[in-house]
Amino acid sequence: MRVALATTLFLLMAIVASAQQPSANPQSVIRNPQSSPTARQKLVMKDGSYQFVRGYQVVGDRVRYYSIERDEWEEVPASLVDWKATEATNRNEETEALGRAQQAGKEYSESQADPKQFLGPEIAPGVFIPDEDGIYILKAGKAVALPRQEARARVDKGRVATNVLLPVPLLKNRNLVEIPGARAQLRLDASPAAFYAHGRARDDSRYVVVRLKPKGDVRRVEAILTNILGRNPTHSGEYVELKSETAAPNVFKLTPAQPLGAGEYAVIEFLGNDLNLYLWDFGIDKGTEPKR
Repeated sequence: MRVALATTLFLLMAIVASAQQPSANPQSVIRNPQSSPTARQKLVMKDGSYQFVRGYQVVGDRVRYYSIERDEWEEVPASLVDWKATEATNRNEETEALGRAQQAGKEYSESQADPKQFLGPEIAPGVFIPDEDGIYILKAGKAVALPRQEARARVDKGRVATNVLLPVPLLKNRNLVEIPGARAQLRLDASPAAFYAHGRARDDSRYVVVRLKPKGDVRRVEAILTNILGRNPTHSGEYVELKSETAAPNVFKLTPAQPLGAGEYAVIEFLGNDLNLYLWDFGIDKGTEPKR
């Protein structure tokens, strides 16, 4: 009796296990998308819907497929599947994927033959700037990026003390704009002929070069005067205007109105009457003093 019961249980377990495994029936149709250029296939239904699958097999009147969406095996009646649409759709997608792969290979081969395709805009014959926002100059035949600094503004306490003695209508707040360090790391031997600004610009954007004033361990950019409510700013920096012209898409050539003498400088941007606190600094060790 026990032997018969054990034999029966063994046969039941074998039947369940065989039902969970893909059928070896010669009439089964197995599709494995891993062997195709596409990472998935579509199982198209007669109602126009479809399932994204990684593989499917037809066993009798059922279709067993592995659902990508639910990450598990599922089944539907084979009569619900539009086999012509399924074969045509997957064949077209495999052809398109193969075409994209061939095109990518062609573009890669062309880029190896012409590495300029990986460079940014050309600002001089054979000289390209990186495809990144920033301010650049030509130095020794190469494009060099100016370091970007973030200025900080602080209230001039001495000016505030003076304001206390003045009538209310004349009160002004004075903010000092400074960047750390007494000297710029990037040093030039002479005044740059031009700067190149790469990046999108607002309609009211305007670039200038400002002469910085070293004060201890900082360099003062300028002093901004505003009324008591912080409005109507006026700027007191020592500026050299930059003539702007388009050199390439989103690249502007900025030419100084006059040569720059030895000293500490920064390229700054005005947005309307507001000062952009991100600026690009440099120093000139030689050169002709600008006319005053």
